[in-house]
Formats: sequence, structure tokens, C-alpha cells
Amino acid sequence: MELPREVCERAMRGELKPSDARAPAADDDGSAGAKDPDTVCFCLPPALARGLLVVFIMAGAQTASSELTSLGLSHLNAPFFTMYIHTVFMVMLAPLMALFEWCCSSTASKASRDTWRSTLWLDGQPQEGVCVPPLAWLAAEFYLYFVPANYAYARALVYASPGLVTATFSSCSAFVAVLSYFWLNEPMTGAKIASVGLAIAGILVPVYSFSNGGLAQGKSPSPGVAFALLSSVSAAVYKVLYKARFPGDLSVRQLSVFLTLMGGINVLLGTVPCILLGASGVEESAWSLDPPLSALAWGAILGGSVLVLVFNTSIAIGIAITTPLFISIGTEITIPATMVVDGITKGVVPPWQQCLGALLLVLSFVVLVLAGISEGKAGGHGRARSRTPQLSTPAFSRAPSMT
Repeated sequence: MELPREVCERAMRGELKPSDARAPAADDDGSAGAKDPDTVCFCLPPALARGLLVVFIMAGAQTASSELTSLGLSHLNAPFFTMYIHTVFMVMLAPLMALFEWCCSSTASKASRDTWRSTLWLDGQPQEGVCVPPLAWLAAEFYLYFVPANYAYARALVYASPGLVTATFSSCSAFVAVLSYFWLNEPMTGAKIASVGLAIAGILVPVYSFSNGGLAQGKSPSPGVAFALLSSVSAAVYKVLYKARFPGDLSVRQLSVFLTLMGGINVLLGTVPCILLGASGVEESAWSLDPPLSALAWGAILGGSVLVLVFNTSIAIGIAITTPLFISIGTEITIPATMVVDGITKGVVPPWQQCLGALLLVLSFVVLVLAGISEGKAGGHGRARSRTPQLSTPAFSRAPSMT
């Protein structure tokens, strides 16, 4: 049996096979062996359990980041600058991953450095005559989807409250369901249709309540709703294409390098527009405000950046180990979470329409979870039912997709 340190080192290098991480199966008489590796606590399929954990982390990060970003924008009306700072923080992911690997490894060998280099080529060998690695091309492509989604979301928070923006953005699940059907060949089951229908109803109820003065929503909520819808469509395209475009298994190392490359591309392509928008007066300039931004405002902007980093990383992991639809509907639980935060921090009691909408959204997510449990019991936990890639990591080892 290998020592835990050796297993850790092999896992970080991507050499750990799925069979190495599995416990031995029970003997025919059932007297020996470990627990079934395809079951976890409360009889949940492993991919579903991991997906639920990611969803709760993601919902908490989105709720807190929306509140902090809204607070920051109330002091600095600069959505592109805010989006730019949020994306710059992603540059730190690969260095943090390398530091974590170095701490877990007994030696920093040349083989480890070569493995990091091969990550840019999706764990393949550099091709003669090809200057730009495939992972860099993918990062550049997805940056084009990432910017509209995040900028439109930040712009929406200028006009509308976090609750209204979050509720409108949750329409992403409907767009994801349609795009997944056409681009990923995922079947449109009855459970998915029911879940999306409940989600749409749960979105329309609080949006209607907001539009009729249910909560304080900003100076002009209609542009906020329009920008939130644009962000929703862009996010749906990002999520579905992310699931479709990555060939093979996606490792944690590849994920960290991919997001770091997006942060680097943001510095290359976004710095000049950020300066021009501030200098031209289209947006407020953080470097020329009089009086300067307070420590509270900078804390809200930078704190929101950390939470957005957690949110985007959770989305990438969640899509890899489950499905885009599951993650999209999972994010909708941020609506009741935002209502609770508004009630605690602002003393706002939501009307019954918003409570009903929150209940419908929770039911929508529960329907999808129960469908995942039933499919796991009936069909071997949905194993090999999707042609899309999965996440390969020490913590999420070859988790089967849920459809």
C-alpha cells in the first residue's frame, strides 16, 4: 500500500488512476472489502453529492459578492473597472496551485515543471509550428463570453438592487436547458422540463414584485433587468460551451491554468479600455476621484473580487463534475439567500410574492436533485451517459456526469 504522501504527489502530477482511488470491492460473500465507492452519505450518488457541495459554496459566494459589488458601485460608478479588478484576481489561481503542489511534494523536480508546461498543451506534446498552446486559445475564446456576462451583471447592479438582478439572472437555467439540448445532445427529460418550469415561475414572481415596488430597486430598474438578461444569456453560452469544448478529462491543474490565462488575457486586452473609460468620463475614475475612495469602498471592491474568484472557480468545477443545467438551477438558491441577507442587513421584510418565488426556486432545485438520485439508483448513477468531459482531481476523482 502506498503512503498518503506518495498518493498525494502522484495525484498532483496527474498520475493517479481512478482504480487507485477506489476501495477494494467486497468479496462475493460480502464479508470483506470496503464500502461501495459509488455511494456516499445519505445514499447520494457521488457526482450529485459533490455537485451539491459546489452549489452551496457557489451560492454563498454569489450572494456575498453581489452585495459587496453593489456597495462598491454605490461609491464608484465604474462597472467595467469593477469587472476588470474581479477578473485580474484570477491570475493568482495557478501560482496558488503551484504553491500547494510544492507544499505537498517532497521535491520540486524537473518532471513536475515539465508537467506544468504540458498542461498548456492539454497534457500533450508541443506541436511543431504551433506557437500558441491550445489551452491559451481556449482561454482567449472564453474571455469573449466572460466579459459580457460579468460586465453586464456589474452594470445591472448600478440600476437595480442585488435581489432584482439575481432574480433576473437566474433565467440562465432556461437558456442553459435549451443550449444543452442542441449543443450537448442532453435529453430533455420530464424532470428537467418540470424543474425549468418551476424555475421560470419562481423568477417571474419576484421580478413582478420588484417591478411593482416590492423592494427598493434603484433609480431605474428596467435597464438593470435588461443588463441582467444579457448577462444571463452570455453566462449560459459560457457554461454550455465550457462543458463542450474541453477535450478529455479536466484536471485541477488545467483548471487553474485556464482561469489564470483568462486573468492574464484580461490584463492584456482590458487595461486600455479600462483607462479610456475612466479618462473619458464614461465611468468614474478610481484614480482621480475627489475625495478619494474610502477604505470601505476599496474593501467592498477587493472583497467582492475574492468572492467572484471563488464563484467562477466553483462554476468551472461544478460544470465539470455535473451538468450546466444543474449548476444554473443551483445558482437560483441565491435568490432566497439574497432576500435573507437584505432582511438582516437592511431590515427589509420581503412580500409574500417574493417568498412564493423563493419557494418555487427551491422546489425547482429539489426536483433536479431527486431526479439525479433516482437516475443514480436506476442506471448506475448515470455512468457514461454523457459524452462531455469530467473533472479529474484528487478530490473529485473521475466523478460520473449527471444527466
